[in-house]
Amino acid sequence: MKELRVLHYIDPNYIEKIVLRVNQETQDRIGKIFEMEQFKNVKVIKFRLDFCRLEQFRVENFMRFKRFALKFLILVMDPEEFVEIVKTLLTSTSLELVYLSFYRPNLFDSIKLELDKITFGIPGNLKIRKFLIRNSKEYFETEMDRSTIRIERKKLSTVATNYNIHKISPDPEYQ
Repeated sequence: MKELRVLHYIDPNYIEKIVLRVNQETQDRIGKIFEMEQFKNVKVIKFRLDFCRLEQFRVENFMRFKRFALKFLILVMDPEEFVEIVKTLLTSTSLELVYLSFYRPNLFDSIKLELDKITFGIPGNLKIRKFLIRNSKEYFETEMDRSTIRIERKKLSTVATNYNIHKISPDPEYQ
């Protein structure tokens, strides 16, 4: 992370995107990096995660950002562990947009199956699903392809709030 030393000299208002590589060595210092003034106004931060195992990664370190991307370059990845990361992100009160790239096509079916249990589908679109945010007129829209999951906070429309969403939600609290 020596290259980050130059950030102190850059006006924080001009930085739109930062790309960082995070591994076991840098994870412990990441908190100090996030406190830098240059990170506060960034529109998108992209993280390349180089860990041997997914369990070494702590998603809580990234929950302070509204918009970010995580690229998992992890050798050993359990679909259930990955879905736990997604579930943690879905509890965020400030998250606006996140991209999770896992580059493990062999895990797609397992991850999709687990995500289908906590989200509900949109008629006519098999890729997009919704996760309702409790006590809110918002939801997270999820979209998944063979190697990426997009999670984006959106507002419920009046029609969806009054009828459609509640009828098809998998969560009995919303029915």
